Amino acid sequence: SPSTVSPGSSVTLSGDNANLTYQFKDASNAPVTSPITAPSAPGSYTYTAIGTLLSTGCSTTKTATLTVSSLDAGEIALASGASSDVCEGSAIGAITGTAATGGSTSYTYQWEYSTTSSTTGFQVIGSTQSLPTNTYTVSSAAPVYFRRGVKDNNGTSTFTYGNTLTITGRALPTISAITVSPSGTIPRGGKVTVSATISQATGLTYTWSAGNGTIA
Repeated sequence: SPSTVSPGSSVTLSGDNANLTYQFKDASNAPVTSPITAPSAPGSYTYTAIGTLLSTGCSTTKTATLTVSSLDAGEIALASGASSDVCEGSAIGAITGTAATGGSTSYTYQWEYSTTSSTTGFQVIGSTQSLPTNTYTVSSAAPVYFRRGVKDNNGTSTFTYGNTLTITGRALPTISAITVSPSGTIPRGGKVTVSATISQATGLTYTWSAGNGTIA
């Protein structure tokens, strides 16, 4: 998760070595479970990750500092009617953001997305309070993570982040074959059966159309 967050926001603690199992402790050496809720009082807080290699039992530790800002970055959420499941090649709906509070009340907003994880790989995509529809087009069948940073224009240059929103890309079904039976020349008024071979063939509905419009 970002290192500067709003009071009370959800924060994910994670390690960067997938071969280790992790435990986390706060500054008082008390165990904590990720995700944690950021403290309500602004300030700097230290957390320790203890990574253990199970095959040997050997452990290593690393600390990180979480800064809780006096600025509340607000919350982001899908706008009414927008879906968290979006087909490949389709644009996402709007994501709304509540106004930031605290500080000087003059803010800069920064929207970011990541296809890597909910904590890393973020790229800037917008700079408004809410993210308009059609701002991002889903390119693969995988999660996309969105977050919004807020900066006090009369204060620190650091962005403060609130919650992270996940939108899941869904794979398109693939039509591999269309079969007409009987084949060949059909007499006027004759009937044919048209069928399709489609991947992801469960849970689908079908609409058939001819050159002159929808037929089924």
